[in-house]
Formats: sequence, structure tokens, C-alpha cells
Amino acid sequence: MSKIRGFSCPVCDSLYEENELEEHVQSHFNDNHIWNEVEYEEVQCQFDGCGLLVDVKCLEDHLLAHEFGEKADSSPINDDSLLAAALQEEETNDLTRKNDRCAENDIQLAKDLQKQAEKELEEKEFKKLQEKYGMTSNGGYTEQFNEKMGKQVGRNVSIGDYFQKKANMMCSMMTGEDTNETRTTGTITVLTNYYQSGNIKGISQVHLSSDTNHYAADVSDNGWGCGYRNTQMLLSSLLLNPLYKDHIEQKLGMLTVPSVPKIQSCIEEAWKEGFDQSGKEQLGGKLSKTKKWIGTTEVAALFRWMNIRARIVDFHKSQNNLHPLMFQWVKDYFTQNSDEQIPPLYIQHQGHSRTIIGLEEYSGSAENQLLIFDPSYHKMQSIKNIKPPYTKIQTKALRKSLHQMKYKQFQLVFINGVYKSDSDRKAGKILSSIRIPPD
Repeated sequence: MSKIRGFSCPVCDSLYEENELEEHVQSHFNDNHIWNEVEYEEVQCQFDGCGLLVDVKCLEDHLLAHEFGEKADSSPINDDSLLAAALQEEETNDLTRKNDRCAENDIQLAKDLQKQAEKELEEKEFKKLQEKYGMTSNGGYTEQFNEKMGKQVGRNVSIGDYFQKKANMMCSMMTGEDTNETRTTGTITVLTNYYQSGNIKGISQVHLSSDTNHYAADVSDNGWGCGYRNTQMLLSSLLLNPLYKDHIEQKLGMLTVPSVPKIQSCIEEAWKEGFDQSGKEQLGGKLSKTKKWIGTTEVAALFRWMNIRARIVDFHKSQNNLHPLMFQWVKDYFTQNSDEQIPPLYIQHQGHSRTIIGLEEYSGSAENQLLIFDPSYHKMQSIKNIKPPYTKIQTKALRKSLHQMKYKQFQLVFINGVYKSDSDRKAGKILSSIRIPPD
């Protein structure tokens, strides 16, 4: 047999003539079945509940898609899309959680900043109140005297007067008695003659307290001593009354009006015996050598410590900051005790205290007016020196109308006898007030 000559096929090595070889080789490339068997091999997915035929090259991605909880598809393109979607969802969830944490952190930060701002504001306001009421002031009566008087030497005060005043102040500190340098006596007697003249227009009746000395604040307690000065006024009246004099002497060891530092130490003694423990806590249990203000509770505690019944009346509701009920109460106080020696009244409002020594009643529709001793008034001697012919203008500084007493709240202290038993005195250690109106 003759050997076949020709050209060998590069695919199957068969021999063909040159003009047939190209067509034969092309036939190999037109038969997709052979190549598909080589390039595309399928296996069945063994994942629970799936069973799809998947290209072996895509099996790993297909199983990963199952792990992300997505439904797998046999198409390689769908598997890639599924994986990308799953990864994108996880990334989105991570970003959402991160944003949520950031939002929570921002809210917490805002709350913390607001809380810090409120705390700083509260501390600032509290510091203002402390400074206003002398709670942070260093020193006290003698320290303020040395500071203020030292600056006035050679200006308003001579060197001789300075040393005289300092000697008086030191003597007062040793004895506990007031120097009486700011005291004005006899004013009530002058006022009695003034009203009895009958020449004061419009006044139908006048009610005055028993004799009371006026004590003005001086350089040593100016700005914080009004409560102590009003206490001195009240004591000056009670020392003239046999019902109270012995009780005062027993506790103070004197029959004269005590100095401001002496009153401070006596209030501390009252605290030690259990009077007004809440007030003690509010003022830190210390008044001596400070410029701390006192109010109605400290004054009432002091007199109760002396075995004197002191009551507090609280006028807590107002009509446009006016207190007609208080004016009526003061009138009743003086008229119902007209046959006795009537002690003056301690009156307190925000930032200041004064002493009520009487009340003027007016005819017709005119309003009644209070008569007041004010520790900040330093011209009481001019009123004491008034002489006929009397005029209303002469006592203008003492007279206060309803509209001149405009404050949100007032508290009064009035004296109402003495304690007659130890049980009554013990009960008096806890302070309360009479509220008007009662609700």
C-alpha cells in the first residue's frame, strides 16, 4: 500500500492535502461540544436544601453566598452579584452601627456638656448668694473696723478720734456691751408728744410701741449688720419691761444692750443648746468673726434661748408684691395690746430688715402707714430734735405706706411672753411660722 502523503492536522494529526487542510482545521473550532466539555464542568451543590448544578470554578463563591444567607444561583454571574450584595450589606450594617454609636456618643457628650454648664451656672449663682449674704467674707466686726477706719484717718476722721473709737471698740469686745456710738434714745417720747399735739393732718389715731432706742449700722458692720442692729432695738425695749429683763440678764450676764459680736456668740450658744438646728446647718454653725447675715429664724432662736417666746409670722402671698394683710395684722397687734407695754416688731424682707415701732391710722379712704426704725438711717437725731410747730414732713423718714413696702415676701418676729415650763422651752427649739394666709 502506498504511503499517504499530505499535511498533518495540528489538532488530530490526520493527513490532508494542502487544499483540504484549512477546512479540516476550521471544523475543529466550529465544534463547541468538545471545548465545552473541557472548559465547563458542573457539580451538584451539597449545601442543605440547594442541590443546584454549579460550575466547579464558581463553587467556592456559591458556598460563600450560602454563608451570607442568600439564595445561590447556578449562573457564575449571579453568584458574583450575590456575593457583592452580601458584602455590601455587611459593610452598610457596619457603617450604620458605627453611625449609631457616634450619634449615641454625640448625644451623651451634649448631655454631659449641658450638665457641666448647669453645674457651673449653679455654682456661680451660689457664690453670688454667698457673697451677698456674707457667707464667704473673711473676718468680721473688728476686722472691718480696722480696714474701713484705717482708710478714713486723716480724711474724715482725725488720728485722735480714730484711737478713741478703737479703744471703745476694744472695750466693747471685752465686756460684750455695745459702744452705743450709733444709738439714739428718747425718740418714742418725742413721737408721743408729736402725735398728741393733734396738728398732724389726716391721722385719726396712732399706735406706738414701748420705748425703743434706734441703733444704726456703723463702719464695723455696714452692709451686713442690719439683723443685729434690729435685734439691739428689740432688746432695748425688752430690757425696760420687768417681764423680760431678768431672763435677758440671766443669759447675757448684763442689763445693757449687747454688741454685734456678743449677739453673734449668743446665737451660737443657742444653737449649741439645740435651738434652730436647721438654721445652724445653713450658716455652718458659726457667726463669730464673720459677716454672715441673720434673719428671723436666728432672731427667734436667740430670744427663745433667753426663755422669751418669740414667734414668726410669714406673709407669703402678695397682691402685685403688696401686703394689705400684713398691714392689717400690724394694726391688730398694736390695738389688741394697747393697755400693755408693746414691744416693737422685727420685720424682714429680701436683702434687709427693719423695726416697726408703730402704725398711723388715717381717716376716710386713706391707707394706714407703718412707722419704722431703719438701721441704715443715720439722721435719727434730727427727728428726735423736732419741735413745734409740728408738720408731717418732720417724720417722713419713719413713715412707710403700703406701696412703699413692695416685696414678694415678708416675715415678722413678735414677742409673746415667756416660757413657763421646761417642756414649752424644749418645744421652742424647733422653729415654725404662722402663715398668712394659712394655705
